[in-house]
Amino acid sequence: MSQLEANVVCDSTGRPEGGWEGESLGSERMLATADAEARARAREEHLRAVVETTPECVKLVACDGTLLQMNPAGLSMVGASRAEDVVGRNIYDLLIAPEHRDVYRAFNERVCGGTKETLEFDMIGLSGERRHMETHAAPLRTPDGTTAQLALTRDVTERRKAEQALRESDRRKDEFIAMLAHELRNPLAPLRSALSLLGVKARDDDTTANEREVMERQVNHLVRLVDDLLEVSRIDRGMLELRRERIELGSVVHNAMETSIPLIREAGHRLEVELPQQPLWLHGDPVRLAQIFSNLLNNAARFTERGGRITLVAKEHEGAAWVSVRDTGVGFAQEFASRLFEMFSKSERSSGLGIGLALSRRLAEMHGGTIEGRSEGEGRGAEFIVRLPLAAPETAAAAPASRAPEGQAPIRCRVLIADDNRDSADMLGELLRALGGDVALAYDGAEAVEVARAFHPDVAILDIGMPKLDGYQAARCIRSESGTRRPKLVALTGWGQQEDRRRAREAGFDEHLVKPPDLDALRALLVPATPSDEVVESSEPTP
Repeated sequence: MSQLEANVVCDSTGRPEGGWEGESLGSERMLATADAEARARAREEHLRAVVETTPECVKLVACDGTLLQMNPAGLSMVGASRAEDVVGRNIYDLLIAPEHRDVYRAFNERVCGGTKETLEFDMIGLSGERRHMETHAAPLRTPDGTTAQLALTRDVTERRKAEQALRESDRRKDEFIAMLAHELRNPLAPLRSALSLLGVKARDDDTTANEREVMERQVNHLVRLVDDLLEVSRIDRGMLELRRERIELGSVVHNAMETSIPLIREAGHRLEVELPQQPLWLHGDPVRLAQIFSNLLNNAARFTERGGRITLVAKEHEGAAWVSVRDTGVGFAQEFASRLFEMFSKSERSSGLGIGLALSRRLAEMHGGTIEGRSEGEGRGAEFIVRLPLAAPETAAAAPASRAPEGQAPIRCRVLIADDNRDSADMLGELLRALGGDVALAYDGAEAVEVARAFHPDVAILDIGMPKLDGYQAARCIRSESGTRRPKLVALTGWGQQEDRRRAREAGFDEHLVKPPDLDALRALLVPATPSDEVVESSEPTP
């Protein structure tokens, strides 16, 4: 017996203890293979269960459009009672809406080429029902070595309807706001003209100055409310443009104070203002920036009990312009803080429309800034902080020079006013006559054209929504018949959207004013209007 044989110890059956080495290795391999196959079957069963029970459509589509597999949810979506109704058939002709077939075919070819993609398309089920679908697809290698599209598809018809309903709601909201603004501006126009006329007539008799100032403040407040409504709508639709220039923060704050001080004084508040000694330059729209701060000052004045204190502090902080408006008013609860800047959002103690803070935030963001509100609770006042980026350094000589106020030169021109709102036309006409103008009136578009032929106006101020001929038609007629005289055409209307301004330009209008017109804006248009020689001669009194 050899040394190897002597070392083999056998059991009672004659087999080596622990078995033959070759047999042991083979058994281990067989057990490992069986275990791997079991795990693979378990994973396959798990995956099949997921696919079979998912509420989304899972499908496999060949490169030529043949539907290879579809889960029960998918069969239900397409209206098939069994897989044989759709599997093996071409999905392009069977289920895809005709107008989307080319798009889906190109999509399928790209996915089978190796890309992951998403697509929305319309599907027409076996019953003829059209549904809007969203599919997410990836390439998958099949057992025969080809590549197919593996897709998860969901029915988003209801979501799409909801989105369309929201868009339609937004459109109707914008139309309603525009119509509301138009209807409010029409009665405001004669009111503002009448108040301006009272101011002109009362220069030597100022006994009603206080009452007139109250009415002017309230009319101006109504005008600002209407403007705020429209501006928030324009911002939401991305249609508000900023007219940026280099502007000093202090002058912006002063302009805001001019707007808000009448309301602050009326409420008996004390306003404290602290401005930086060194100028802080911004690159922004002066009007919109002043609007941010005037809204905050007005908000503080309204929500502070009579005799309160309002503090405005402006300074440079962490490389930005920092403006705080703090009051001793009603404050707000912490749970309301997250809704402060939402459109039409108001606390229980609020009044007004709830748009001022929303508008201020949008305007600040358009300038690359932020705005936040703070309060220690109800009855403990509030603070609003605006942060705006500073403009790049520049020499003082590059800053725009301030303009001296324009003189109150009389109006020396012929003015045609046409408006089917007689109060509006009459009041504006009387105001312009008091300021030195030679005025003729018309109360519809056709009459405006007739009056223009005989009157030869230097300026024609036309309402848009007039009977017989609207303002656009009247403007075209007046322009075509004016020859070389070419009067200045001014649209004066309650419609103030960008589309309205565009239509006015296309109709031949030189200017577009929104009702109620500001007296200074009217002066700016009418004072420079130099009459022609013919008009001067015809308007001179007979000796």
